[in-house]
Amino acid sequence: MSYLGAGISVLQGWQAYTQGGPGYKGSVAKSGLDASMALVGAFGGPAGAIASGGYFLMDTVGWEKLLPTKAEMDRPSCRFLHKYGK
Repeated sequence: MSYLGAGISVLQGWQAYTQGGPGYKGSVAKSGLDASMALVGAFGGPAGAIASGGYFLMDTVGWEKLLPTKAEMDRPSCRFLHKYGK
């Protein structure tokens, strides 16, 4: 079934490419990445399924929520800074 999702992503990327407009390159790239991750999930075995599932989960939740904001980074008590340094 994942190959169907990959096909839909490729079609969406093609539509964005042919329509052009502002930001179309980002849409084409995102569609290509979505299609690639769908195929990794379909044909990559258990590791591919985990990687693909993680990608689509974080794509749904939002990648921005993974990293602290600038205001959080500027706080002296930022856990990210204590763990990874500045």
